[in-house]
Amino acid sequence: DNIPGVPGVGEKTAVKLLKEYHTLEGVLEHAGEVKNKRVRENLIAFADQARFSRNLIELRTDIPLEWEWDELRRREPDREQLRELFSELEFKQLLRELLPEGGSKIALRRVSDAASCRSLVEKLTKAGRFALRIYAEGDGFLAGELRGLAVSHKKGEAVFIGLKTNTARKELLPILRPLLESDVVGKITHDGKYTDHILLNQGIGLKGVILDTLLASYLLHPSRPGHDLPSLAWDFLERTISEGSPGEDQPEEGEIEYIIGEEADVILELMDVLEKELKEKKLLDLLREMELPLSGVLVTMERNGIRLDREKLGALSRSLQEELCGLTERMYALAGEEFNLNSP
Repeated sequence: DNIPGVPGVGEKTAVKLLKEYHTLEGVLEHAGEVKNKRVRENLIAFADQARFSRNLIELRTDIPLEWEWDELRRREPDREQLRELFSELEFKQLLRELLPEGGSKIALRRVSDAASCRSLVEKLTKAGRFALRIYAEGDGFLAGELRGLAVSHKKGEAVFIGLKTNTARKELLPILRPLLESDVVGKITHDGKYTDHILLNQGIGLKGVILDTLLASYLLHPSRPGHDLPSLAWDFLERTISEGSPGEDQPEEGEIEYIIGEEADVILELMDVLEKELKEKKLLDLLREMELPLSGVLVTMERNGIRLDREKLGALSRSLQEELCGLTERMYALAGEEFNLNSP
């Protein structure tokens, strides 16, 4: 703690002296009576240092205060002032704690029959664009099985289409297919590449993606640590949504539907915010002309893989290994001894 104290007087000795003489001044006044020679001499020689040390750690009770005690009592915080301060200092967790419990609520409707699904498709087609969020189970994009999807074309509202059973998928996916494969109706996604993979597992090729919030965030802030949807929801909208993965956390079925619906609503709300910033930074064309088409190319590559000539690669590997061994021997010869080539 960098408090100098008295050399040779540790905690045990100090406690013993204070028990006998009660205070520091009492110890110093009776320093000549202490039996231990070294302690006795140091108490006398370092008396001023002992007093200085006490002053360093002593709580001051004589400081004039400009406030009355009642003014210092704990009270409800000024939330707006705290919001400004926490935002300036980037205290994100503290900012989240300022939000009212429950956060934003959405109106969620569930669709499970053909008639309601057709009506929904008509509404989305008329709207011209909508946010899309899928729910899948299974490891990896190739094994992922579509279990439902949520759409939102009005802020604060979402519709969840349940596709958990084979019957539901056989009945509803043919109705949804023309909409999902339409170039005319715009889709807003988060991680459209994964969405595309899951739909392709059902034989549906997603088209008409006009914005991917993950790609948009990456273009705007490439150095940020993460571009997950809960982070974007907070950073751009100051909204909180569930950060738990439905597949891992095993929430109730109704909770899963609400989570996916809420995420679709967040994606829709992010659209305007991110699109505006992309335009301001002249990045919107890059997103639509380069990043989104490239995402489709990557989907094809990931699903089909690449063809390799294993014999040619094996021959190349052996050739490089022989060349590396030759270079290693030359370096040893130049150095006059063997040494660790991997050491900097």
